Amino acid sequence: MVLMAFRHTIVHLDADLRLPPQPRDGEVPSIRLPRKRCSRTAVNSRDRNFTLELVTERRIDRAKTLLAFTSEPAVKIGESIGFSEPAHFARRFRQIVGLTPSAYRLQFRLGRQEKRIE
Repeated sequence: MVLMAFRHTIVHLDADLRLPPQPRDGEVPSIRLPRKRCSRTAVNSRDRNFTLELVTERRIDRAKTLLAFTSEPAVKIGESIGFSEPAHFARRFRQIVGLTPSAYRLQFRLGRQEKRIE
């Protein structure tokens, strides 16, 4: 069951993964497990924090790629990878990468220009 939930999470990294306040018919959308059973499994699983960190790291990796190779605004990139709040995206990106999304983009582009000059 945990593996099924984990697989669903990885496939839907760019979606809002929070459960709705009251799922229809007492089920979790998309994976069709009773909400009570999902909650108990998540609470009992030692891997919960690991899973959350893995999801966040994969989202940030995707953001790094988009920042480097597109001109999309950082706010839209954060939204597209599943962060509902721009401030939360910027904060988590800075915590993991060590730079703000804008600084990362600038550093990446400057690095590419230096390679062309050499």
